Amino acid sequence: MEFQRIAVCDDEKASLIAINKYIEKNFLQYGINFKINIFQSVSVMLKYMREYTYDLCFLDIDMPEMNGIDLAERIYKQNTQTRIIFVSAKEEYVFQSFRAHPFSFVRKSCFQDDMARVIKDLSSLTCEKEQQKQSCKILDEAGYEHNFLLDSICYLEAKEKYVNVVLKDNKILLRCSLKSIEKKLEPYGMIRCHKSYIVNIKKVFAVKYDHLVMLDKTELPIRRGMVTELKQKLCNILTQ
Repeated sequence: MEFQRIAVCDDEKASLIAINKYIEKNFLQYGINFKINIFQSVSVMLKYMREYTYDLCFLDIDMPEMNGIDLAERIYKQNTQTRIIFVSAKEEYVFQSFRAHPFSFVRKSCFQDDMARVIKDLSSLTCEKEQQKQSCKILDEAGYEHNFLLDSICYLEAKEKYVNVVLKDNKILLRCSLKSIEKKLEPYGMIRCHKSYIVNIKKVFAVKYDHLVMLDKTELPIRRGMVTELKQKLCNILTQ
């Protein structure tokens, strides 16, 4: 696995140096080849982004020109495949950072330990991609077996006597009920968030007070009392 281009943005020079040194020292040991740009100014990074996209960005959150969460959203609009890692002394921002759907959160107070975890997680991505190729089987009422790649499923929607399986680039209508397949899908990170929806938590961008925002910006309703549970599950994915 390799990242062709990495950006680090932090208004504190000492943090920039520390992150840069850690990357240079440890990334190659895990087979991550890289070219790194460091920025002490958000405006300078935004200028670079007119010509370059980044595979991986390490961002401080509390910066004077623009906070790191807003910057992450700008980066995400340019390239939805960019992985964002927040590096911050403001640990209270961890839940606010969810709206930018970061890959991870590094606490400056635990810099060495958290960065070690991030490097390990990045090195595991290749294995994770192989796992994402796993499939699940759903039986319709006629007993016909339908196979789906787990990573291709975004959510399932009940439509009268049918279930609409919404995939990344397709939709498939099955004659069955959500209840009949709910338990089968739970081990794969699929959650019944509403009487009419089962959602793949890995495809959730943000959890609002009464709805979910998916990675493609689709909004899905949440049943009352589910917000805390969904936020915790999303948090667990970010900190795995």
